[in-house]
Amino acid sequence: MDSSIPPPENSLPVVTQKPIESFAVVSLVLGIIEYPFFIFGIFAVIFILPLSILAIVFGHIARSKIRNNPGRNGSSMALAGLILGYIALAIIPIIIALCVLLFAGFAAASHH
Repeated sequence: MDSSIPPPENSLPVVTQKPIESFAVVSLVLGIIEYPFFIFGIFAVIFILPLSILAIVFGHIARSKIRNNPGRNGSSMALAGLILGYIALAIIPIIIALCVLLFAGFAAASHH
């Protein structure tokens, strides 16, 4: 076949997609899966604390890698993982305080 023949006019342009940074996906997934554990009250801290810390760490790693390599996608996913991780980390002390108040209320009610 002759390579000097141009492609037909109705051919579609080739679209290439930048690869997604895997740390961004991990950060987002960890940020999402930690929230169902909140139903366990004080025991949730055992699961939520490590998951939120990992979501934050992986989110920062992903954003750094994406910033240093413009050929990668996933900055929004990494940011979402960071936000979810920081929110969960902020909620942990609230859960602990509520559980302490609840247990103190039960203890006070049982003495009367």
